[in-house]
Amino acid sequence: MTKVQLAARTKRAAKIIPELDTLFPHAGMVLKFSNHWELVLAVSLSAQCTDKKVNEVTEKLFKKYPTLDDYINADPKEFEQDIFQTGFYKQKTKNALAAARVLKEKFEGVVPSTMEELRELPGV
Repeated sequence: MTKVQLAARTKRAAKIIPELDTLFPHAGMVLKFSNHWELVLAVSLSAQCTDKKVNEVTEKLFKKYPTLDDYINADPKEFEQDIFQTGFYKQKTKNALAAARVLKEKFEGVVPSTMEELRELPGV
């Protein structure tokens, strides 16, 4: 995307966002999470799945895997079963566990704040 295209999108978004705020004044995040990594993971699990189901799955998942290292050390077959109900569990497992590794190795365990860097995480 060029700088001109980005500027045009930014200008358009500046007009649209206030309208959305007026139409949906109480809109908020439905997915439940307690840190940035959990948000990234929950959003990636939400592909082709309802937010309600993701919240059911992640409630147990976040207790079972409380740290980034727990994801890095997770057994893929066991993790597949943990997220099975979200659908596409094999690809989501591959992406989630790889994203945890990239996050630790490249970003020192901190979820990046730019879209460009976020896209370096598998599944994002």
